[in-house]
Amino acid sequence: MSQTFTDFEVIVVNDGSTDGSLKVLETVHDARVRVFTKENGGVSSARNYGILKASYDLVAFIDGDDAWDESYLEQMAGLIARYPECSVFGSAWCRTTNGVKEYEDFGLEKDLAYKIDRYFKQAVKHTLLCTSSAIVRKSALVECGMFDTNLVMGEDMDLWIRLNLNYEFAFLNMVLAFYIQDAENRACNTGLKPLKQNILSRLADYAAAETKNRELKLYLDSFRVRQCIPYFFTKENKQEVLRIVSQVDYSALPFYWRIIYSRFAWGMKRRMYQLYKKTR
Repeated sequence: MSQTFTDFEVIVVNDGSTDGSLKVLETVHDARVRVFTKENGGVSSARNYGILKASYDLVAFIDGDDAWDESYLEQMAGLIARYPECSVFGSAWCRTTNGVKEYEDFGLEKDLAYKIDRYFKQAVKHTLLCTSSAIVRKSALVECGMFDTNLVMGEDMDLWIRLNLNYEFAFLNMVLAFYIQDAENRACNTGLKPLKQNILSRLADYAAAETKNRELKLYLDSFRVRQCIPYFFTKENKQEVLRIVSQVDYSALPFYWRIIYSRFAWGMKRRMYQLYKKTR
């Protein structure tokens, strides 16, 4: 409500919350705020519900435990006006832990706007999109299928891939959104999710696109080897992880990964990983 750009609507999706949020909202008297209550269906269900309720074609996301700079909408409106041919827009973002901001290096000159023609080449260096720093045209969201409600980990990355395979993307390298990692209800704070609910189990869906787009292949291979590690060192997931990483082209990756996913000395590497988790 403190945004310097004021021509917006706020859609609040109460996804079966039990924390008293509705009582707080009763104190907000502003015609721009629209509140919808639904049965709990998870973050993707809530976002999709909000997308369909949106009155306008530009949809910005902000999770309940994240924050925007007060100039976020104003700066992003400028980006959209500069690149009207684009359908996906993002700003730089930073992690915040216990009130301390951890700034990221996005590999671009700060405070400048860019049209990113080769998203996956840039994103392999650093993830450009964070849900709370993204604005997407509603028409593009609906056409590409919105968030996959079957995924509970990586559902945002899955959407960014589909969008960037089909639509143009503009990015403002100015930190305007804050990803608050110490929030108690973070999905990533609740332990390892079943592999079948993680985007890792669905990356084969992009096999055809990877054969045509080398940069997407490198982007996904880098993701595979990094994100599979905790699953690899749980016995029930080991064989499935080996199947997933069998698709990896290691030629463009550090040799380290080939060693990690080799079949020898699995028990020793597992103990080393457990020690790493305790000491990091």
